[in-house]
Amino acid sequence: MIRLVVVDGDVTCTSEVHITGSLKATGDIYLTNDCTIDGDVSTAKKLTMNSKAKIGGNVNAGGAVILQKTVRIAGNVICGVSVSSIDGTSLDKLKVDGTIAQNAVVVLDSSPKFEGAQFATSKTGFSSKTWSAWLNATAQSNSAPSWSPALTPKPGCVMAPSSASVNGPVVAISQDTIVDARRTTTGCSSVKLQGMTVSLSGDLVLYADSIEALSGTKFNSADGQQHSVDLVVPGSSVACQEGAITLASNTATDSKTTLKVVTPGTLSINGPTTINARGDVGCFKATGAVTVHNE
Repeated sequence: MIRLVVVDGDVTCTSEVHITGSLKATGDIYLTNDCTIDGDVSTAKKLTMNSKAKIGGNVNAGGAVILQKTVRIAGNVICGVSVSSIDGTSLDKLKVDGTIAQNAVVVLDSSPKFEGAQFATSKTGFSSKTWSAWLNATAQSNSAPSWSPALTPKPGCVMAPSSASVNGPVVAISQDTIVDARRTTTGCSSVKLQGMTVSLSGDLVLYADSIEALSGTKFNSADGQQHSVDLVVPGSSVACQEGAITLASNTATDSKTTLKVVTPGTLSINGPTTINARGDVGCFKATGAVTVHNE
């Protein structure tokens, strides 16, 4: 089954977040404002919905389900404890189009468990390079001035269009590529793509201890073919306070590009952002006008 986001922890979904697939979590799920999940929602614990939050499919919750009368669920609600209303509305007046089953036996289909990822020095058909080598090559390709730190063995932890970095907004991926940006290789506790367009004629895997896409970073196909970008924090044990991956406002993918985000930490997406993405993460937070497609 295609998964949009699998979360081995808690989920917070606020503002105008729109997820076109399903959402599975082991922790509490909180949906508020205009948060919309088109598919099913399942959690081993509690689901809370208020304001104008919407679920287009069914709900399976091992814990309590707490709803405000203004929310809508298009499918059935199966709850291992009780279903209640924040504002005292009776269950028959709640906007649940299907049936409500309380104190039920809840069977969670493939209960989410963070699978994680280990750093791989090689992958069939992929070339490998360090973060420093990647910045060096991009700066050379963009004719960065000779004094640019991006041409040195220690180019820093940020790839940006300025002359003090790679001297242009485009980083070209001409073949399937693995980039090792881990602290042990770079000295960087976090690496940042700031205002860059990653132009893909091959797939990209970026490993780091923390990753940020900032200032409208874009991931686009350059050759009209389908491509993937894996943003990976290696690890196998959930630790939501570590190993964050942040997709800041105006991060975007074109229709041919899909992000796969893997981290034992927290994936944070801040709107306005529209992306094609799949995730296997420890915790998940989304705020602002965020649309995540996985079709």
